[in-house]
Amino acid sequence: MQTFWANLNVTTPWLSSARTDVAFFFAPALIATILTSLFRHDAVVNSPFLLFLILQGFALGPFHQGLTWFQYFDKANLQQYSHSQNLFWAFVAPILVVVFSTLTYWFSPPLLLFVYVVWTIQHIAKQNIGILLLYHNQARNEAIVPRDIEARSIETSAALFSFLFLNGFIAQTGWVAVAVHLLIAFLSIELIWLTVRFAMNLKRQVSVDGKSLNAPALVFWTLSCLAFIPFALAKDYGQGLFVALIMHWFQYVGLNAMLVRRKYSVESNKRLLIGGKPLLLFAGVGILFALVSMPVQAFAINPVNPNNWTLRILVGFVYGLTLSHYFLDAFIWRFREPFNRAAILSYLKPQFNTVPSHRDAAQNIDLYAEVI
Repeated sequence: MQTFWANLNVTTPWLSSARTDVAFFFAPALIATILTSLFRHDAVVNSPFLLFLILQGFALGPFHQGLTWFQYFDKANLQQYSHSQNLFWAFVAPILVVVFSTLTYWFSPPLLLFVYVVWTIQHIAKQNIGILLLYHNQARNEAIVPRDIEARSIETSAALFSFLFLNGFIAQTGWVAVAVHLLIAFLSIELIWLTVRFAMNLKRQVSVDGKSLNAPALVFWTLSCLAFIPFALAKDYGQGLFVALIMHWFQYVGLNAMLVRRKYSVESNKRLLIGGKPLLLFAGVGILFALVSMPVQAFAINPVNPNNWTLRILVGFVYGLTLSHYFLDAFIWRFREPFNRAAILSYLKPQFNTVPSHRDAAQNIDLYAEVI
């Protein structure tokens, strides 16, 4: 331990700057935790409108979904998406996701809710892993824990706390309860083991190999592993996922803001943007999507009358918009694709450049690649 502290060299390589990173990648965890206290106030509990606004992050949720469509206003992106190999994934598949969601909710609301919750958890975890990998840089001689340990620890924590949430809704007797309890025990042991491996690997690299400790990366990994704890303690999936979602929304807005600021500060890139006003378009697509979707989403906050077919279709459509956002992110942020590396990754991680140092490098920093 003495060797560890003697050799400790803490660095703070921010993705953007200390102020920006704290605002978008770290402070939201505290903000969301404070906001959860509002769920205990009668004024919020007894007001569907206030509850809806809070659960939507005061429109931050739909705003972040709208930013997905910003990429379609870049002429170079649009040309790439229109190629025969991308046409289905960029234009047809998102519509099919919405149709699937609408029809599934019509016939079986619980089934769509299950798909929505599972995909949401997976989407959040993948983004956390992707951002953590963006913080790393082999060229800085920093201590980098192997990807399988970092990724599995985040994914295992998400799975563990999700099953703890599920455990509160099943009968505590019978084979289903036994299976869930065994799975919880297994995931708990695995998470402890991964955490120990993470700590030991980091300690060895710092104390023996003399590598620096990347403080933002370590803190971000910690927050990512803890993000789903409120889910395990909740009685409602919306409030349970609230902290993880608030963090996710802020992160996504921050990433896109960094991309827009860096990419379109170059005049040649700005000319590729329809309208040529990057900040106005950035805000516009987010606000427009929020204005269109939030009135519809407000219907989903209360139980839907099964005899009201119009409302059931509307709610399924709203869920579909979210699921299509998840799907499109998997396509747009797929960094194993050379075009996406050049169009997005090279601006988020300039030192990576547009050509990976080895053939697997791009796959190591995919934000959502394994969704599709």
